[in-house]
Order: sequence, then C-alpha cells, then structure tokens
Amino acid sequence: MGSGIGGTSGKFGLALGGGGTRGVFHIGVLRALEEEGIVPDIVAGTSAGAIIGSLYRTGLPTAEMLDVVKKTSILRDIVGIRKSFTNLCGQVWGMVAKRFAPRYDAGLLASQKLEYLVNNYGGGKRFSQVEPLILTATDIETGERILFASARMAADLLSRPPVDPRPEQCWTMPAGETVLEFEDLGIAARASSAVPGLFPSVRVFDGVRERRLNDGGLREQVPVKALLRAGCDRILAVYVGYCPYFPKAHDAARVFSNFLQIAVIHQISSSLELAHSVIYDPQVEDYSFVSLEPELADRGYAAARRAMGQIRALVEARPVSAPAEAAAK
Repeated sequence: MGSGIGGTSGKFGLALGGGGTRGVFHIGVLRALEEEGIVPDIVAGTSAGAIIGSLYRTGLPTAEMLDVVKKTSILRDIVGIRKSFTNLCGQVWGMVAKRFAPRYDAGLLASQKLEYLVNNYGGGKRFSQVEPLILTATDIETGERILFASARMAADLLSRPPVDPRPEQCWTMPAGETVLEFEDLGIAARASSAVPGLFPSVRVFDGVRERRLNDGGLREQVPVKALLRAGCDRILAVYVGYCPYFPKAHDAARVFSNFLQIAVIHQISSSLELAHSVIYDPQVEDYSFVSLEPELADRGYAAARRAMGQIRALVEARPVSAPAEAAAK
C-alpha cells in the first residue's frame, strides 16, 4: 500500500467527488495516476466518486472501467423501469391512502441495479478485501454524515474526532458524523449516490436501528474531511462541478438549479480549501449529469497530466499546512 514513491511519512489520500455521470472524469484521473505508479493510501468517494472509487479499489483497470461506461445504459442497467413504475404508482396511491405509503420507497426511480453493477464488475469484493476505502452517505432523517468503511478502517477513523464536530446550538436536526463498519460495496455505493427524491433512500441497519441513507453530497460533495479524519496529511481532491448556474433564472428549472448552487457553494468551497491540491476542469460544467459520455475520461486524464508535476511533489513531500491549489484549470 502507498504511493509507490517511497520515503514519505503520513498518508496520501484521494477524494473523488460527486457529480452524476460526470464521474467518468475520475476514470481519466485514475489512469494518469496509474501511469505514474501513484497509488493513494486511502481513497474516499462520494456519489459518482463512490462508484468509481469502489471499482478502482477492487482492482478493475481503468481501461475496463471505460468499457463498462461505453456499454452501460442508464435506463437498462442502472434504473429499473418496471420497479420504478410500480414504486411511483404506490407512492401516488399512498398519498390517497396513507397506510399504504410506507410500503413503497420514497423516490421516483429504482436504483437497486446499481449495487449489482458495482458488485458484478468489482468481482464481488468486500470492503475488507480492498485497499483502504471510505464511502460517504447522508442519513436523511438525522442529517448525519455516514462514513462506510471496513472494520479496520472504521477503527482508525474512530480513533480521531470528526473534522466537523456536532454543533452545540439547538438545531432541529442533530447532524454530526457516524462511522459504520460495512462490507457490501454495492449497497454503500448506491446509498452514497441516492439523490433524494430521485432515487429512494437505502435502508441500512447499523446494529441498533434502521437508517435511511441518501447522497453523501448533501453533507460533503468532495469527501476531503473524511480523509482528514482518516489521518491523511496530503490530499488530492477531484471536483467535477455541480449543477449549472444561470445568471438569468426565468423558469422553474433554472431557479431550482441556482437554488442548489446557493445551498452548497459554501460546503464545496470549504472542503476544497482543506485539500492540498484540486483537479478541476471548468469545461466539465458543460456536460450532462445524466448522460454517460466516455470523452470525459479523456478530460480527466488531460487535467491530471497537466497537474502531474504538482501531484508528484504532493506525494513525495509532506506539507506543513493545507492550502488548496487548483491544479488543472
């Protein structure tokens, strides 16, 4: 385990951010790191980053990841159309007869196929069978950030306090952070990418109670803070943009998109400021969140190659502080 460039103390972490199908960008970044023999000590993934990060840690080569992207149909391989229709009808019926509502998942589209995809292409490997990996989700009922990890990684995380302590003020939602020992990569990746309202919450029993989990990006779009809690002193973050921003918000779709931007802009910037280097290509903002476009991997590769000098310096030298630097603009 490690960067493959010896002589460095501390841990080098890679944070793969969320961003829908723009997560294909991560594949190109990983390809560039592979070429340089750079292997992160710990990988943290949120949403799309959780899916790509899981496949990467199972040992799936980036060339094969790209093949998966090329032959995957969102409607056929990720969204279950028949189950989605049944679930939607059940929710509508539940509005009329409320006693039926709890029988159906609160989401427009079924996403169970996603966990099968991750586990299938990942060779059925579990958290305990892969190099250190953290996947994040959000408890939609308590607001807690959830960190999925193997038993060994969970113990390491629990030895340190969260970067964001639970607020002492009297808030309606308690929030905070919880570490869950977990094994199933597919379920964790599906929970991490379950956009509220669009995909149903993923139910996970934590040993005490059943939790309803949704997209990790609700609490941290790029999981830098998870890596800091894991003891990483050198962090490379990969950011793939967020919802489109419209200077003129004259329809409902644009108003909602700008609302999301306003709601998360501080959360994203505060995380990226804690990273030591950030890979970001502004042109990814022009790509769709819901269409798998293989050329995004080329953009990720080019961005990482442009930043490779800085990345190698980050891997080889332990920094004193944690300034964020945009590595590939």
